[in-house]
Amino acid sequence: MIYHYVVLSLILFSLGLITVIVRRNLIVILIGIEFMLNSVGILFVSYARFYNNYIGEFVALVIMLIAACEMAIGLSIVVAMFRIYGSVKSNDIRELKN
Repeated sequence: MIYHYVVLSLILFSLGLITVIVRRNLIVILIGIEFMLNSVGILFVSYARFYNNYIGEFVALVIMLIAACEMAIGLSIVVAMFRIYGSVKSNDIRELKN
């Protein structure tokens, strides 16, 4: 039973990691990070449910709080970078650094 949740979490984490590595758009990179955080939350909840322990569910709530803060701060940084550079692609910003 728990095997299915672990596989789901592994698939979501892999998709998020591939998204962060391959994509260059900063908003898509933030979405990939969100996928990875959600997969870890699923894993904690599934283990908490399997072992009848509520600490995993508390950790999942903390992960959701961190993900919400990360998204708010990340999007504000992306908006500020778009105003300064006129682009949200990480390659364009890196080229303007030099």
